[in-house]
Amino acid sequence: MPAVLEAPELHDASLLDGVAAAVRRITGVRITADDWDLSRVPLHLLPRYRVLDERGRALGEGRDLAELQRAHAPDRAAMLARAAGDLAVTGATSWAFGAIPEAVERVVGGVPVRATPALLDRGDAVDLTVLPDADDAARRHLRGVRRLVALAVPHPGPRGHAALDMRARLILGRSPHGGAQALLDDVRDACIDLLLAEAPPVRDAVGFDAAVARITLALPKTYAAALAQLVAALEPAWEADRAVAGLTSAVVAESVRDIRAELDRMLAPQPVSRIGVSGLVDLRRRMAALAWRVGKLPDDPGADALRLAEVRRAEALLAAHVPGWPVADPMLADPRARSARQLLDEYRIRLFAQHIRTTVPVSAQRIERFVAGLG
Repeated sequence: MPAVLEAPELHDASLLDGVAAAVRRITGVRITADDWDLSRVPLHLLPRYRVLDERGRALGEGRDLAELQRAHAPDRAAMLARAAGDLAVTGATSWAFGAIPEAVERVVGGVPVRATPALLDRGDAVDLTVLPDADDAARRHLRGVRRLVALAVPHPGPRGHAALDMRARLILGRSPHGGAQALLDDVRDACIDLLLAEAPPVRDAVGFDAAVARITLALPKTYAAALAQLVAALEPAWEADRAVAGLTSAVVAESVRDIRAELDRMLAPQPVSRIGVSGLVDLRRRMAALAWRVGKLPDDPGADALRLAEVRRAEALLAAHVPGWPVADPMLADPRARSARQLLDEYRIRLFAQHIRTTVPVSAQRIERFVAGLG
């Protein structure tokens, strides 16, 4: 027993796992943590735990460690707010922060806290705060910088809209989420994202001023090209929307619900900034595939239902393993979630519109392998 109590395995694992590993090494008897039945251990032999504050005062005690951890876990939001300290700023509409550090390390309530400062987009202003995850903070910081740039540069929307023909203006005007103006704003935001990504992240006033100067010059041309791509993507979307409205048979009801759900998902508010300017080409392909599917649905609803069942199986698999599914904002999601969204979108094209090429090889088996690789 002393050899087990002094075993190095107890330092690198939970108590039961460590004891099991030590017994296995010392005696050769293979046991696991699941072989232990703590309910048979007399109560007086079980360890008693005590939670102390930074001054050594007892906050609670008991034999159920997990319950004590839950009851006395630090308030993460409060700890982050305290870690932000005098760094925090709210409601800024211009660069009023000095240099923003890439990380802050503070001791809050005796607990070391490491966080990443980031600008958060609040719509008409930004807040400077700290976030626990560095990768998430980087993505959100880009959105915050984008908002400040958008407030500082001339909006290319009015001139871009005026250059469109009447048909293109009508296509934009059909958007149910704020009409043409909301789309014009969204294209601007997505173009700023694209241009910001061409240089290192902005974290000080010098970098911000340089970004504003550069984007002011580049934005009109980038915007005009992106706006034309959006119009091209929306045209088949509205064709599909008109066509599906005429499909009222109960035989196609489930397929119609799925088509409407896909239209709603892809054309939800901020359709361009959620996928990025580079995603507009893919949006056009996916809308063309949806329009093709609607056109073929009345001729063979049974085949459509079988393909939809395959989509549902893949969707359920991804939903069970991908955090944040269905990934409503791919540009804000982590790379694995973004790849999962792309796989399912391309799988739909492969099933429903095989004449349209997919950007990546995709099949049910490839989706299964992708999920297996998530760990």
